[in-house]
Amino acid sequence: MTLSQSSPLRESRHKGPSLLMLALIYVAFMIVGAVLLGKSYRAPHDTVAEAVAYVANFGGSLRIGTFCELSSAVLLGLFVAVTVSRLRFLGVRAAGETIALCGGVGATVMLMLSALCGWSVTRPGIAETGGAVNILHALSFAGGGPGFVVPLGLFVAGVSITAG
Repeated sequence: MTLSQSSPLRESRHKGPSLLMLALIYVAFMIVGAVLLGKSYRAPHDTVAEAVAYVANFGGSLRIGTFCELSSAVLLGLFVAVTVSRLRFLGVRAAGETIALCGGVGATVMLMLSALCGWSVTRPGIAETGGAVNILHALSFAGGGPGFVVPLGLFVAGVSITAG
């Protein structure tokens, strides 16, 4: 009986997209989004009049920037899935693997929330409603700021500690 008949051979190479390719595309979307949103993004504590004027002046760049942000969130989700899959492929069974998965999913969801709230501000009729603009900008800022960074830190810590 040969080895192939008695037991299936374990794959020696993980099947899945390249982490480097996913990371580079993610970074490209984040840079384009940051450039577009960076020149137009306002602080979430501005007055209602400033918020409405902001959306009127930068609606187009806000739409494209939030599209790039949403696209980067999808790529981040793929990166998280492939990374955790590779850890499992390598036989890692530790708490860090689950921490990485939870942190990565949390960061992806928060980045998507930020992008969708930012995009919603540009919808017709929303810019005239000062309260809605303030709420959506506050949610966008919170989701893309601390709501994104904290779970991303858990993802990085989970992968680093487990891989180390």
